[in-house]
Amino acid sequence: MSDIAGSLRIRDVSKSYGRGTRVLSDVTLEVPVGEICTIIGPSGSGKTTLLRLIAGLDAPDGGTIALNGTNMDTLPPHQRDMAMVFQGAPLYPHMTVWQNIVFPLKMRGATRRAIRQRVDDLLPWLKLGALLKRRPHTLSGGERQCVALAKALVCRPNLFLLDEPISHVDVQHRTAIRAQLKTHLHKLGIPCLYVTHDQHEAMALADRVCVLHQGRVQQMGTPLDIYRRPVNRFVAGFFGSPPINFLEGRVELNEGTVVLRQPSGDSLAIPGEYERLQGKSITLGLRPEHLSLVAEETDTISASITLIERLGAQTVLHANTSKHTAYILLSASADSCQVGDEIRIAVDWTKVHLFEPRRAGR
Repeated sequence: MSDIAGSLRIRDVSKSYGRGTRVLSDVTLEVPVGEICTIIGPSGSGKTTLLRLIAGLDAPDGGTIALNGTNMDTLPPHQRDMAMVFQGAPLYPHMTVWQNIVFPLKMRGATRRAIRQRVDDLLPWLKLGALLKRRPHTLSGGERQCVALAKALVCRPNLFLLDEPISHVDVQHRTAIRAQLKTHLHKLGIPCLYVTHDQHEAMALADRVCVLHQGRVQQMGTPLDIYRRPVNRFVAGFFGSPPINFLEGRVELNEGTVVLRQPSGDSLAIPGEYERLQGKSITLGLRPEHLSLVAEETDTISASITLIERLGAQTVLHANTSKHTAYILLSASADSCQVGDEIRIAVDWTKVHLFEPRRAGR
């Protein structure tokens, strides 16, 4: 790893609770100045634990955490110069919204003019202008989250740690905040770790994404790298909505045609280049947008529509073959489709992912 001034550097960090319950295993990552790194993974993957270790709320069992070149392991939380917002971040109940937001700045001795400038920069896009005289107990969950976020952002520390900070905000407002937050963080030039379980949020916000599963980093890269080049079956299955189609089977040669013989009994014609894998079991990953409706022709999949989800610009089709292999595909031209219709599905073989047969196959 490079010694970038101002970067967060985490090396081989592990953490266990109770009787050997391993939550994190040898986590290594770096977040440079001005970068937003989203941490995503299923519940229990260690996302919040990682933030707590960085903040000093818990101690790692091993590994090092450094910020601006300084080892943080022995520093108490209040000396780490970082702002952290949890999903249910507490506010001072006896203070107004305004008093809550400016309290950290007053403790640092900021002038009234500096306080006003920083707060005024946040109020419009967090939509807090009309709430400044109210107290926390009169606010909705989403409004309280926006206040906690403003309280962290005004401080301009050396690092932001955000754990699902806008999860309770309504969808329309959350989308707007997300865009403004990304612009604001880049303008401040402060590294940020942003934990979320929402893949859309992770991809929209991130300069890079870190995928955690069972306490280990599965993959780290740009949002498009993660989506287009997943390193294993878990990452491919976790990213994407609708989810990727996995087809398992054995590569065989049938009368000169290379096919994938599936457990259901279906036989799918696949490109000749797969002949090199003849006799081997593999898993193919087909994203819904890489399947398309076509007129009847050779080397297509015959299926019957079982469910239709109309989402405006696109329609999600669920279809089963006669031998019960299920497919999900996205289509922009399925307005006339009805449940029960027989369809033909073509595969864009240039976009198919090939995995080892195991559940966690590479």
